[in-house]
Amino acid sequence: MVNVFRLFLVSLEPKKEQPSLNWIYLSQFAGLALAGGVLALAHHLTQPITPIVAVNLGMSLPALAKATASTLQATTKKNTRIQ
Repeated sequence: MVNVFRLFLVSLEPKKEQPSLNWIYLSQFAGLALAGGVLALAHHLTQPITPIVAVNLGMSLPALAKATASTLQATTKKNTRIQ
């Protein structure tokens, strides 16, 4: 769902600013969905969960990945010194 919404937001941008939908972009699209499913399955194998919790876990993976990437990027910039 989140990836479909992100594709919708990209479609609203002007044509010049839209990213090309090449194989890297589409593999990321499919990869996030697959990783969300794996995360929900791993959580279910450790303790039984309801379907709504599994959907919630799967849909939260893109947000978790984005937050982690932002944190890592901020840490890298903070530790860089200009001489």
